[in-house]
Amino acid sequence: TRYNPKVRAIRSWDFGRDVWQYPVIIDNMLNLELLFRATEITGDSLYYHIAVNHADTTLKNHFRKDFLPIT
Repeated sequence: TRYNPKVRAIRSWDFGRDVWQYPVIIDNMLNLELLFRATEITGDSLYYHIAVNHADTTLKNHFRKDFLPIT
């Protein structure tokens, strides 16, 4: 799995470990709908919690308090 419960985010890539500790790009947010749908289909709330944790972590680390992206 690309999700790390300690980081509470989904890793974007496996390469570049010499540059980034745990690369996460904003584009991953587009895939969270699939995890919500997986919860609906399977009844397993794990997918829901992964999606929410990832979204919360992205909001915390990719945006400033005025909600502008960190560039």
